[in-house]
Amino acid sequence: MRQSLAYKNITKKCFGIKIKIKAVYAMHLIDALGFSLIGIFIPVFILSQGYEFQDIIYFYIVHNIFLLATVVIAIIAGKRIGLQLLLVARLPFLFLYFLALLSWESLQFSYFLIAILSGIQAALYWMPFNIIFTRESKPKDMGKFVSRLIAYPQIVGIVGPLIGAVLIKFFGFRFLFVFAFLIIIFSVLPIFQIDIKKVKYDLNFKKGLKLFRKYKKYMIAELFDNFGGETEGIIWPVFVFLTLGSIMSIGFIGALVSVGSIIFTLLVGKWIDKGDYKFYMKIGALSLLAVWLVRFIADNSLAYYLTTVVSGFCLSLLVVPYVAKMTKIAKKEVVDEFIIFREFFFFLGRMILFMTALVLLGNIKYLFPLAGLAYLYFLFL
Repeated sequence: MRQSLAYKNITKKCFGIKIKIKAVYAMHLIDALGFSLIGIFIPVFILSQGYEFQDIIYFYIVHNIFLLATVVIAIIAGKRIGLQLLLVARLPFLFLYFLALLSWESLQFSYFLIAILSGIQAALYWMPFNIIFTRESKPKDMGKFVSRLIAYPQIVGIVGPLIGAVLIKFFGFRFLFVFAFLIIIFSVLPIFQIDIKKVKYDLNFKKGLKLFRKYKKYMIAELFDNFGGETEGIIWPVFVFLTLGSIMSIGFIGALVSVGSIIFTLLVGKWIDKGDYKFYMKIGALSLLAVWLVRFIADNSLAYYLTTVVSGFCLSLLVVPYVAKMTKIAKKEVVDEFIIFREFFFFLGRMILFMTALVLLGNIKYLFPLAGLAYLYFLFL
């Protein structure tokens, strides 16, 4: 009898963990589906309203400032209302963000308002999501957990940008925004299947300094990772669009990134659970340097598309082991405090990129070798 009861308790416990992580994956997959339709096209939409490349940079500077500010406010709110209600609190701002996108053409207000709403809704998703995922993942199979987290959204990332490009071509941006919003609002539902504790946060300057000293090389790595990652995610698609002048080219770029990494991402996750994560990060770092150097000298669409596919593979080699390592570190500390503290280094890395982009505005291609060189830091991690 006791043995049977013990077995049931163990089964229930294991099943509960499974349900929790599946709910996290489901939420992320639905959100990724909606944003895969529009994310890569937001800079193009700004350009279509008569703005210049530098305005896209200003947009993302404002976006990230309000993202960080909202994270600080969300810390306080999360201690009172919990992470699930923070995700619900995102929905009104998400609605206002899409409403602003829909009405921008007719009302012609400042794009800074859209950037502000974009930053707020992003913070109210990513901060609780990162905390929940880190809490529910298991250190033993961290490579598998992280690779699935990255690979599952990449599945919808294949079709999302292409569908988005087709919808823009035949129905316009407004139809696309409505369609994407209707998908994204359902992303909050899976997370209510599980019980989640409120935010645990008691971080002050002294504790933050202690965390930085303890994990200095990893916090600095966030600067370089975000410099390279945002160049790939924002600057590169805009450069391709401005060079080729085609909405469909942006759709293909978004899809090719996913094609180049889905299966490989899952494989890398299995490999790092069995082997040395540093080995794969070093290969990924050197490969990404090569990709960005090729992009610097490339001058035709075939080279742009091929390097995008290859970049997907290279990013998997670097990002999966790196995120797995950072998640393991977070679980050794107070998870919520570590995740929130890390946000400041995300912000700094992005700000360094955007300020550099403004300096190199007339010669944006010079940003490409810098993005490649940024990844060399991971050789010494």
